[in-house]
Amino acid sequence: MSRVQKVGINDKKGFSKHSLYETWASILQRCFSKEFYIKQPTYKGCSVDKSWLYFSNFYNWAIQQNWRGNAIDKDILKKGNKHYSPKNCIFVPTYLNNLLTDSAAARGKLPVGVKKHSKKNRYEAYVKKEGKKTYVGGHSTPDGAYKKYVLAKNAEILRIAYKQNDPRLIKALLKHRITIC
Repeated sequence: MSRVQKVGINDKKGFSKHSLYETWASILQRCFSKEFYIKQPTYKGCSVDKSWLYFSNFYNWAIQQNWRGNAIDKDILKKGNKHYSPKNCIFVPTYLNNLLTDSAAARGKLPVGVKKHSKKNRYEAYVKKEGKKTYVGGHSTPDGAYKKYVLAKNAEILRIAYKQNDPRLIKALLKHRITIC
């Protein structure tokens, strides 16, 4: 049995090239690698269920899920969650995971989904649709552009939610809709 990130135990021989092993090792890296925190500081403070420190336990849970071709997510079902566990995690298409990403570090002080046009004195709103950044409107103020972003983002969340089969995911996606006060 080999160790991963000094805490994980690979107790399934011959699985080290399996995609679920790679997913498991990546979870451990996100939770236990100080070098990883430097590149991805949003993962600082993440933790893993004790049972998932054994690859066999993670594997047995994962094969019961819709894992093929999907990415594991820890915070769609429970917004802001930082604990990887059977209760909190779900496999979702990468484009869905990206739709809900905040990207606070990349956007600076502007509202989520808004960027300043490089040549005009305008602000543009973008939403990821099926993984592609899509222009959804512009405005002379950041708040005006943000309102266009919110309308488009909510429409995209609804469109995707009603294509899902997992009631937990549908409910969670509907909670991710944005309200403007």
